[in-house]
Amino acid sequence: MVSVAVVIAGKVQNVSLQERYCTFCESDLKYAVNQNFITLMTQPNPKTMSIEKALSFIHENPDSADFVGPILEAQIQKTEAFLNLTFPPTYRKFVSELGCGDILGLELFGIVSNTELMGTGIPCVTWLTTNLRNEELPQHFIPIADVGDGQYYVIDTQNHNRSQTDTCPVLIWDPATLETTPEFENFGTFLWEVIGELG
Repeated sequence: MVSVAVVIAGKVQNVSLQERYCTFCESDLKYAVNQNFITLMTQPNPKTMSIEKALSFIHENPDSADFVGPILEAQIQKTEAFLNLTFPPTYRKFVSELGCGDILGLELFGIVSNTELMGTGIPCVTWLTTNLRNEELPQHFIPIADVGDGQYYVIDTQNHNRSQTDTCPVLIWDPATLETTPEFENFGTFLWEVIGELG
């Protein structure tokens, strides 16, 4: 579903494309746009705004960042298949653009290359997830960063709805006690807020 603002006769009206058939069919909408009768303006999704801001900050501050670089979709899919889980939208976007690396001293786990599936250590998310599962890391958790005291920030993908809305929270997971503490709404929020704290 895409939420848009439709300008009709100079007035802005919010319309959900999923509900468009209540007013006009898709072909009518396309015709109206092509004839400049109406203008569509895509509304930003607040759940993905944080990842956009975080990635912009990283790209604008190359002296404070060190990342592998873009990762191919095929390699992302291989990693997901190997780990038997699906990356939520904001983490997938991060991995797609940057792979893995660090910003302002924060090391972020991800995919290390387009050819290597299993690295030999951190920050390879495949290597770390596989090893932490031997320490009873739940199968639906993705470790994304070290808290600094033996604990890890993890994404809980258990309720991943496979839509573009990121509903997977970031928790702190303690290998010693196996306890978790909710911290952030999703990976995008985590990255943006932690960058803000470090900066």
